[in-house]
Amino acid sequence: LTGQDLILEGSGDSRSPGALAYVRLQKVPDRKDFYPMVISEDGYGIFLGPEPSSPHDLEKRFGNIPEGTCMRMLLWGNGCADNCNYPTKVGQFYPNAGQQFAWRPDFARNVGIWKEKGWDSLRVMRDYTRKRKWEFHVYIRMQAFKAPFPFDVQENSEFFNDHPEYHCLDREGQKVNRLSYAYPEVQQYMLSLIREIAGYDPDGVCLCFIRGLPLVLYEAIMVEGF
Repeated sequence: LTGQDLILEGSGDSRSPGALAYVRLQKVPDRKDFYPMVISEDGYGIFLGPEPSSPHDLEKRFGNIPEGTCMRMLLWGNGCADNCNYPTKVGQFYPNAGQQFAWRPDFARNVGIWKEKGWDSLRVMRDYTRKRKWEFHVYIRMQAFKAPFPFDVQENSEFFNDHPEYHCLDREGQKVNRLSYAYPEVQQYMLSLIREIAGYDPDGVCLCFIRGLPLVLYEAIMVEGF
């Protein structure tokens, strides 16, 4: 509509294909409205590849965004639920960090370096966004507990491993690799993580409940309550 190009790019990773549903073209009225841009980074994918093995490498990825753009907010992920990419006292700093595992050894290597050095990615990105005059919001995948079967492997959430009584149950009573938010103890645990993150003084905290459904299933507390 404007004579300009529309450029669509993939992630560059053949293991993470994407799909385009539709493009809607809409004429913008002749007024000087400002449409700010938000970048969402789940705090996991950015640690893949040969970088970032240092705070400078982490910042360098965002350095490609020039000054004077409409970029105004970074939505930064803390990791996967209580498996965090910063030195947390509530959850764990990725218990599998530094170990080689078949799926993403580059992630294990990079986060292992951060863990060994004691670098704090949450603080690094908060300070960086302040220098860029962007808002900094922390995004928590509330049900993305690392909990593959069998339920006692090291890369699981320690809270998940220690509290099988809070696991989700299917209709037959079998454990599912989710924690049930029907239990107040699970709610209070995650609230403690949110309080810790709030201590970094972000501009906001985003509770993402759509990554890792379901949130509850057929636990006794749910069935009896129903």
